[in-house]
Amino acid sequence: MVTAGLKEALRDTTHDGDDDLAVSLIICLTHLYPYLPQESPYFRILFWIATSLIQISDTKLFGAAMNLMEVILRVQEEYEGFKKGIEAVYMGIREGPVDQIITKLEYVSGMSFKTSFSFGVAGNLLKGLNHPKTKENTSKVLSLFLDISSKTSVGTNIIGYAAALLTVNRELPVVKDLIMSGAKGDYEYFYNDQLLPDSKHAALLFTFLVTILEHTDKSHEQLFIYQSLKEGIKFMPDAFCVVESIIVPMMSASLEKGQNPQLIESIHSIMQTLYAYKQVTPIPKFNRTYLTEIGFHKLPECASFSNEPDTKREVTKLVILLLENVLKEIKSGKSF
Repeated sequence: MVTAGLKEALRDTTHDGDDDLAVSLIICLTHLYPYLPQESPYFRILFWIATSLIQISDTKLFGAAMNLMEVILRVQEEYEGFKKGIEAVYMGIREGPVDQIITKLEYVSGMSFKTSFSFGVAGNLLKGLNHPKTKENTSKVLSLFLDISSKTSVGTNIIGYAAALLTVNRELPVVKDLIMSGAKGDYEYFYNDQLLPDSKHAALLFTFLVTILEHTDKSHEQLFIYQSLKEGIKFMPDAFCVVESIIVPMMSASLEKGQNPQLIESIHSIMQTLYAYKQVTPIPKFNRTYLTEIGFHKLPECASFSNEPDTKREVTKLVILLLENVLKEIKSGKSF
């Protein structure tokens, strides 16, 4: 059994660091998946296995898991498996010990699918967009999530995917036209009650944008994000305070070396709006600790592959535990 072999191969990586066998087995799963019947107990749960592999934060495992995830989404979409919505389908199969392990993985990775499925996906995939070997496949998978999700509704269910694609690639499928009405430019795309109905999603969006900003040296991305944040702070200033401690030093540094008048104007506008808000609200309702409250404490660190060996080992052990429990549940007759 491939999943049992994958479990052992991952166990070996914790000892010798060699992930070639694990990668080969993920590739094998990817080739086999289209032949799985819908009734197979593995048919839907493999999504969470692919997601957990991505959380290990290893470029080779990530690339292989991206391909597996793409195939899973395409096959299930072909079977019309997302009529209730992609989030409802995958969150609906989480229960018992399997859910407990996935929840523990969410805590360690610092991004909660329960709080926001789209930002859970986008946060875990962002590092792939920033790496040359995985950028193309990651973009393809995010576009697939967006395309599938927009068929059921257009709101908070797409905001994470849209933010990643529009900011990094400046690409969005036809759904862009559905919710751009009234926006003067791409940078105003996010700011309406349909996409951002509450402070929680606004805080996640601001943090996500600032995280990309902190890790990019591309002037067009920097300009787009600052222009977007200029509109965002006017739309929901209380939620913007979540990123204040991160972005204020960045804005100061950008002003010192910046020569782009549009970028400078956007930064000045953000600072003025923030100052005006804090005059009225000296103790803001939100700050960075709010991210911990909603399970996204590591969102500001999600833009690159982790170099922390202890975290990688802990995540790998949880993925092994997840595979063990999935195999145990299926052996007992359970179907996800």
